[in-house]
Formats: sequence, structure tokens, C-alpha cells
Amino acid sequence: MKRVMQSWLPASRALLEMMICHLPSPASAQKYRVENLYEGPLDDPYAHAIRNCDPEGPLMLYVSKMIPASDKGRFYAFGRVFSAGLKGTVEDVPCGNTVAMVGLDHFITKNATLTDEKEVDAHPIRAMKFSVSPVVSVAVTSRVTSDLPKLLEA
Repeated sequence: MKRVMQSWLPASRALLEMMICHLPSPASAQKYRVENLYEGPLDDPYAHAIRNCDPEGPLMLYVSKMIPASDKGRFYAFGRVFSAGLKGTVEDVPCGNTVAMVGLDHFITKNATLTDEKEVDAHPIRAMKFSVSPVVSVAVTSRVTSDLPKLLEA
């Protein structure tokens, strides 16, 4: 039954189509979301750049999550470019897109706002609050009671 449903309605295609049809574009969404996103004054150049999804404005990038990489102890910084653009290994990431970056795990632990080095008066983008319930819950116990300290240490 699973294979039939996958061939009839693949989840990836259905989700992508739903996002395209029902979610606003970054250019239109940022116009009304900037007041909820940006912590600084709404009349400064950074707020204007976020509001207009301005490719020529100052860089405003919000790292929302650190994702474990295949290398032990390393993480990808996953975030969204709200204004300007990012250049690097991928030739160009214009504003309104999401990006995963390497090499920031030594500087960022959870989330962060990144901007150009010359932009010293920029305010941070508000930390996103996610209320997600766990999908899988597992209880782990020790079969031998004397091994309980080893389990707690691990």
C-alpha cells in the first residue's frame, strides 16, 4: 500500500506544490513580517532592506538551526537570507533563499544574525520560537541494575 501511495502521490512533489501554491513569496511576505522579525527600529536601513527583500541592501541573514554534519562534532549553519546576498562555494545565494553553511559552528551554538562586517549598528533578527512535539519517544533502561551508572554517564 505504501508503494502504491508513493507512486500515486509522492510526498516531496506534493509538499513542493503546496508550498508554491499556498505560501507567499519572500518579497511579499517580508513586507508584512518585518515588524515581527527585526528587533531594531523599523525605519532604519536594515529594516527597509528586509522589508523590500533588497538585493542591494546590507546583508541580513538569520541562522535558525545548527544541523549535525557527517563529520563528528561539526555542524551546518542553516539559515535564510533576508537581504543582500551571499557568495561562496555556491556561486550566489540571493535574498529570500535558505542556505546551509560550513565553518560557523565554532562561532554559533544555536542561532544568530549575520551581517556585513562594516554594518556595526544593525540589530538582530528575533529568535524564532518553535513549538514542536516529538514524533518518537523512547525510554531506555538498563537490564542489569548495576549498569545504571554506566547508562547515566553515557
